[in-house]
Amino acid sequence: PGDLHVEHVVPKSVNEELETEWSNFLLGCVNCNSRKGKRNNSREGYLWPDHDSTFAAFAYASGGRVCVSKGLPQDEHRRASALFGLVGLGEKGTRTDRRRHKRRQAWDQAVKVRQLIVGEESRVLAVETALGTGFFSVWMAVFNDDNDMRQRLTEAFPGTRVEE
Repeated sequence: PGDLHVEHVVPKSVNEELETEWSNFLLGCVNCNSRKGKRNNSREGYLWPDHDSTFAAFAYASGGRVCVSKGLPQDEHRRASALFGLVGLGEKGTRTDRRRHKRRQAWDQAVKVRQLIVGEESRVLAVETALGTGFFSVWMAVFNDDNDMRQRLTEAFPGTRVEE
């Protein structure tokens, strides 16, 4: 998506010493950062995508819906829920916050692409389409039972954590 920004994990106004600290920078969407605002004083108590496997922490579904995954260990569930609330992942969206709408569009596109896969060439094109669309987690959810596509997507999206 085109609305990625380099954001401060811990807001500058909360801790000025971290303003230029590399470990305090994170790619995120402007809406998530706006929702986060100045409400967190540290990294503690939250899952962060640059340190944790947030893919497994959230479940994506049609309509752009996202929720905290069931069956997580208690501490991970608590930290995932904290991040979910901090950045407003479950919000339905507004005129200025179109995250859910964009997730729904990505979901619909991934479903269409999945239906068109017939061979190697279409798998390559599917990955290219996913890269152009963004929303890695949505694509992974749509291809949840296709290990080959999930591997291709994981390899194609830069910075994606490979599960051990």
